[in-house]
Amino acid sequence: MIQTRIITLLTVAVVLSGCAPTPGSKLDKATKELGQIVEQAAQKAEEQSVAKDLREVFDQYMLYHDTNRQGPASWDELIKFAAESKGNVEAIQRARDKGVQVTWGKKLASLTEGMSNTVFAQGGGGPTMMFDGSIQ
Repeated sequence: MIQTRIITLLTVAVVLSGCAPTPGSKLDKATKELGQIVEQAAQKAEEQSVAKDLREVFDQYMLYHDTNRQGPASWDELIKFAAESKGNVEAIQRARDKGVQVTWGKKLASLTEGMSNTVFAQGGGGPTMMFDGSIQ
């Protein structure tokens, strides 16, 4: 989104200035470099957004577990619980919509590998979160 806008603005500025970049020119190289920088920044921002949403999923999952002695069985169950407990339902829905995969229905006492060695959630363009809350 923002990447496209910046590249468009740069292209418009170049065209309006009357110096369209010729392939291989400094201006052409700078335009490509700017595009790469903007793309990297957008990816980093997306990763941070997913990580923040993942933290909300984790917090609500743990609250659900504290209440029910096991984790929720699905996104729907977690979202319903979050709505009832005044959690950030929108963050949970964003994580779901981005394709985050969660380990559903676990009893924390059954994690024989240890919480720091067991994947809680991953995917969606973000980091992997372990059952101890750490992010890898």
